[in-house]
Amino acid sequence: MRKLTSISISNLITTISLVILVLFFGQCTKSSSGGNTEIDDQNQTKSNTSNMLYKLYIVKTIGDADKSRGIELFAEFNKIYKDNNVKVIGVWLNSDVANEVYFMTAFQDASHYNSFVESMKDNQKYQEMSREMEAERDSVKAVNLKMAVSL
Repeated sequence: MRKLTSISISNLITTISLVILVLFFGQCTKSSSGGNTEIDDQNQTKSNTSNMLYKLYIVKTIGDADKSRGIELFAEFNKIYKDNNVKVIGVWLNSDVANEVYFMTAFQDASHYNSFVESMKDNQKYQEMSREMEAERDSVKAVNLKMAVSL
């Protein structure tokens, strides 16, 4: 059996590193919709998601809030979101704090978010549901997020 030398180990590490880089950049150059993205002059990846605005809402409900009505309201809000091309990423319950809900949406960009907000000011159904939900909330915190690394 041939003994591995420090040179062959170094070559092996270099080869593995190159394979990882090729696999990584191969993944980075594909957008989530399957299309290609562009690489700019500084070798930074630009993708369809680079301008997306993600909104994370942390909602604390009043202890005796009607959970079943909250689920019904979410279904109605979700339909409005879909009709306005807003993607709902997910809804999570904090497993350690029973009355804390995390909710995340994705907008195409800040302009899409702003136009959605403006259009909802005139949407009577949205306004009514928002008022109903306000009565069930103790607090809401909204965080704006943008993509740091596309995996």
